[in-house]
Amino acid sequence: MPNSSAACRKLLSVYCLLNCVIREPLFLLTGHFAWLVGKSRMKHKVMPPAVTGAPEFDRTFRAQQNCVEFYPIFLTVLWTAGWFFNQASFLGVLYVFARYKYFHGYAQSVKGR
Repeated sequence: MPNSSAACRKLLSVYCLLNCVIREPLFLLTGHFAWLVGKSRMKHKVMPPAVTGAPEFDRTFRAQQNCVEFYPIFLTVLWTAGWFFNQASFLGVLYVFARYKYFHGYAQSVKGR
């Protein structure tokens, strides 16, 4: 009969690996959102450190800031839940998809939603 603590360590390492896999696309997505804000800055001629300008820029900037504000909270919850539940990784994938949809929906005009 295998050692139960060794089996637990192995299972825990699998959960940690899954959480690492989820973290990377979210990291890239956050960078993509920042790039879109920079692109919007140039399009609407809003130079840093200004954070207001054309309504299109304001929506893009606010959507990116909302994502950045929740990034540490999400990572904390993902890693904490990942220690106890294998479903945390799946919910992490859903979160990444939802953030993508949220950003693009928020950045659109109100009439386009």
